Amino acid sequence: MLEILEYSQPNFYKSSNDTLILRDYIFNNYESLEDQRCLDVFAGAGILGLEVFSKRGGNWCFLEMQSEFASYLELNIKLALKNFFYEIKSAEEILNSTIGEHRFDLIVGNPPFYFPESTRSSENKNRDLCHRISKDSLINSICNLLEILDEDGKMFLIFPEKTAKFLISELRKGELIKLDFKDRMILSFSKS
Repeated sequence: MLEILEYSQPNFYKSSNDTLILRDYIFNNYESLEDQRCLDVFAGAGILGLEVFSKRGGNWCFLEMQSEFASYLELNIKLALKNFFYEIKSAEEILNSTIGEHRFDLIVGNPPFYFPESTRSSENKNRDLCHRISKDSLINSICNLLEILDEDGKMFLIFPEKTAKFLISELRKGELIKLDFKDRMILSFSKS
């Protein structure tokens, strides 16, 4: 596994090996993402998307619902992209910009995957939001992301095996990609 570049992150969150595992999967399966519209969902400080951009290029958008990540995301984008143009948009702007032919060719993410009924909450509200999500919210998020995926696009999300198998059974779509790391699996989606 390749080393990760250095990034700024809030005290309540540190990027996990899941980010590196998914990044390496993308590296191994995509030679280039030039001229591709890419979206890093549940982006946090933007590490996954920036890591992939650093080796494969692409036109990246970052979607993170917690405003506490905004300054870290912006700083990391400035450091990684240096003289490149970038924009930070709200979720509403990203979703509205995908209507018609402007959809994403690649969507990647390391979403929260613990369900509230199976884990105890953290004392830190932000850390809790990074790790825990209701089953309905996670399913709805994936369905919404599929709506903004291009007809020929792919979406890759990483989960523990138990969560990935639950989602496959609930959504009745997607493909599980078994990895050589602990109990992690990549859940792959395409429209075709």
